Amino acid sequence: MNSGTSKLSVILPARNEVDSLRKLLSELVKHCGKAEVIVVNDESEDETEELLFKYDIKVISNPCPKGNGTAIKIGSRNATGDILFLTTPAIIFLIGLISEQLTVLLYLKVTRTD
Repeated sequence: MNSGTSKLSVILPARNEVDSLRKLLSELVKHCGKAEVIVVNDESEDETEELLFKYDIKVISNPCPKGNGTAIKIGSRNATGDILFLTTPAIIFLIGLISEQLTVLLYLKVTRTD
């Protein structure tokens, strides 16, 4: 397997998450460069949707709230990456951890023997 061809897709369900997304998206775009970022807007009633269209990311809008589980499934089905990173905007963490986790995932993919 060639780890150089692996692509990361970051999938975020969102309902009324404008404040969390404002912090998270700028960091994701800055630190995850070529990763595909997919946000599934679960009929937010705040300014979430307006914020999403300010970024070069894939936005999917649910016509009615379906919950995080369904939003993650929808995002996963629309992802083009072979590595999916599922999280929620409310989890504001050290964004550098994504690159560390990706390194581990790529190592496991390359060294897997089955």
